[in-house]
Amino acid sequence: MKATGALRLIGLPTAAAVPGALEGSWQWPIDVTRYDRSPELTAPERRALACLGDGVRAWPCLDRQPPAWRALARLVRPLAEARALVVSESPRQGRCADAAVAAILRHCAHEGSAYWAWSMVTWVRILGATHRAFRAVHPTWVDRQVRHYLIALPYLLGCLTDLRPLGNYKRVALAEKVFGPPRVADTVARVAGVLVGWGYLNAQTGRPFPRILCEVLLLNRSPRLHDLSPALLDDLRRTAGPEKHSLLFQLQLALAALGVMDAPAAPLVPRPVVEGVATTWQSWAHRWETTSTLTPASPKSPG
Repeated sequence: MKATGALRLIGLPTAAAVPGALEGSWQWPIDVTRYDRSPELTAPERRALACLGDGVRAWPCLDRQPPAWRALARLVRPLAEARALVVSESPRQGRCADAAVAAILRHCAHEGSAYWAWSMVTWVRILGATHRAFRAVHPTWVDRQVRHYLIALPYLLGCLTDLRPLGNYKRVALAEKVFGPPRVADTVARVAGVLVGWGYLNAQTGRPFPRILCEVLLLNRSPRLHDLSPALLDDLRRTAGPEKHSLLFQLQLALAALGVMDAPAAPLVPRPVVEGVATTWQSWAHRWETTSTLTPASPKSPG
C-alpha cells in the first residue's frame, strides 16, 4: 500500500513529500583507510605501553614526551583526529576527550592488541552496558563524563557500529558530534513538526522522541532521513518496550508523511463487544482508540 493511502486509512493527514536533495550530501567525517589498522601491536608499541602505564594520560603533549611516545604514533593519530571532531571550545569537554584517548591506549596494553582488533564483546566490556560495569574496568580519572567520549571515538573510527548493547548513552549529543548540531536540529524539527501537527505535542519539546530519532540515525550511520529503511525500524521494534515501540511507530508515520517510506501497519487493538451499545458507536470508539495520539495509559482514569 502506498504511504499516503495508508496514512489516510488510519485517519492521519499527509505532509508534502520532501525531496532527498533537501537533506544535502553527507559523507563520513573520517576516512579510516588512511590509517595503519593492523590488529597486532608491534614490539615497540608493547614496550612503550608497558613503560608508560597510566602515563598515557600525557598523550596531548607528545612533542615534549620521551621517545617511547614515537612508537605509539600509529595508535594515537586516529584517536587524536577523532577527538578533534567531538570537542567544542569547552575546557571540560577537552579534558574528558583527552581522558577517553588515554583510556583506549591504556586498554591496548591490557588487551594486548590495537583497538582496531577489538570485538563487540570487548568494546561492551570497556564501555559498559551500565554505569557500574563501566566503573569496574576504569581508574578514577576515567569518570562517567568520559564514557560519552569513549563511545564517540570508536564509533567515528568504525570500530563500533552497533550501539544497542551499551544501554543508556547520550544519543542526541553523540549524533550532534558525528553529524553536526545544525543538521541534527533541522532533522528533529522536520520530523517532529509533522507529529506536532497531528497532536503529538511532546515530539519536539519532550526528550524521548529526539532521543529515539537520533538513535535510529546513529544505528544507520547517516543523518539523512532518506537513507532510513523500514527494516531497521522493524528490527528495533522486535526488542522494544511499549514506550519505545510507540515512538518508533510515530517515527515511521512521520517518515511516511515526508515521503521517505511506507507507513507501518495500523496497531491492532482488541475489540470487545459491549452489550447494549450500538455497533456504530463501538466502531467509532475502536477507530479512536486505534488512531489516537494519546499513549495507551492516557485515556484511562486514575486509580
